[in-house]
Amino acid sequence: MQTEAKRKSGWLRRWIKRFFVTLAALVLLLVVTGAIYQYVATVQDARKYPPPGKMVDVGGFKMHLNCIGEGSPTVVLDSGLFFGAFGWNYVTQEIAKFTRVCTFDRAGVGWSEASPNGRGINQINKELHDLLTNAGEQKPFIFAGHSIAGMYAQNYANIYADEVVGVVLIDSSHAEQIIRNADDPPPIMLARTAKIAAPVGIFRLVMGASSGDSLETQERKALQNSTKHLYATADEILAIEENSRILREKPMQLGDKPLIVLTRSLEIQPDDTERYVQATEHWKEMQKDLASRSTDSKHIIAEKAGHVIQRDEPELVVNAIRQVVEATRK
Repeated sequence: MQTEAKRKSGWLRRWIKRFFVTLAALVLLLVVTGAIYQYVATVQDARKYPPPGKMVDVGGFKMHLNCIGEGSPTVVLDSGLFFGAFGWNYVTQEIAKFTRVCTFDRAGVGWSEASPNGRGINQINKELHDLLTNAGEQKPFIFAGHSIAGMYAQNYANIYADEVVGVVLIDSSHAEQIIRNADDPPPIMLARTAKIAAPVGIFRLVMGASSGDSLETQERKALQNSTKHLYATADEILAIEENSRILREKPMQLGDKPLIVLTRSLEIQPDDTERYVQATEHWKEMQKDLASRSTDSKHIIAEKAGHVIQRDEPELVVNAIRQVVEATRK
């Protein structure tokens, strides 16, 4: 009986060992296959969708900059997380009718190459400053920042105050946001997961372009699903807390330079949770605070828009930028 029991026990151990060896082999095969798929698709996308602007060396790597129109001051549009230069396609042509306008991709985002440096807010703006300088773009500048790039624009106006003559904040993040909305922290775990999943094509499989997408949507999804784009976005999320702290220590103060703050519609619906209502009230307070950073400011509510105001109400964004441009020309 003991011999029979040992025989069965040995068979069970061998079966379990084979199962886990087979499972490990399958996982390894899937990872390798995914990595090859992601690499090949990224290379094909890079050939299929060349940058519309120019690639400018900023000290060891290149960033994408696309400027159109003529006139001064030059408007620089900075996009929110996961977007890129293409996130401003709704407004650039109209802005170019009355002044020069530049869109760009932060390091690693969109068409820009990855930076060897961290995603600290001062480093991000140093790279932007080098980009504009090396490309020969003439100051002064008006900065328009959407979402998290609103914080970047505030910081740029602090560091390079002599170059900035006006600011437009488009549903901008606030340096106290993670403190006031402590129950809704930055998606740190998602960012870390993205850095693991990106190289093996998981995001591309889930969010990749389909045959029914427009050509513009296919291009956007191709750029957003590149490994470097996902890495850069994740790294910016991971840096939010430190970048917010830096801006809290030195908040933007524009003096009498023109400032317009655009805020999304914040109508409370009956089925909204208490948490959402509280977060909405905090958002209103923070947007009002941003509008107080200049003695020449306006705070405008985009009644028909969500967070991406330049998409939902592009004419509102164009008009706000036009007002700031005209104010600087007086």
